[in-house]
Amino acid sequence: MGVGAVAEALIVGGILVLGWLGKNHLVVWACLALLALIAAGWTPYLGNLEEPALRLGLTLLTLSILIPFVRRVKDMAALWHSLASPLGLFAALTGAVAAYLAGRGVPALRTHPEMAIGLIVGSVLGATLLRGVPTGPLIAAGVTGMLLELWSRLLRG
Repeated sequence: MGVGAVAEALIVGGILVLGWLGKNHLVVWACLALLALIAAGWTPYLGNLEEPALRLGLTLLTLSILIPFVRRVKDMAALWHSLASPLGLFAALTGAVAAYLAGRGVPALRTHPEMAIGLIVGSVLGATLLRGVPTGPLIAAGVTGMLLELWSRLLRG
């Protein structure tokens, strides 16, 4: 393993420790998989894996959300009644905003990949200190990207 691979492994190992401390099993497993790819010498190919991994992850996330939905829906009338309720409408609006922010997060992470470590540290801190659930890095990246854009516009005058 070359010097670059050792540095990469140390960085990923540090993120793994943060994930473990924050009880974020998704980060731990992702870091273990990434360490295996680094150890196997696949670092030059990680760029080719980035887009398919993101799509696969989002597909699996969507699947995990749709499964209980499909299992509970008994008929279209119940579906529309649920959606037309105040809670259903508010949830739809919130879901749309979250999807918009997550959509902004992907390009923000590509433009500013250095945000990733801050998102992970923030997720770990939020989970451990605030008793939160470590989810939503794409949404957090979208919010960060929007705030960065707003900040740069304010600085320009």
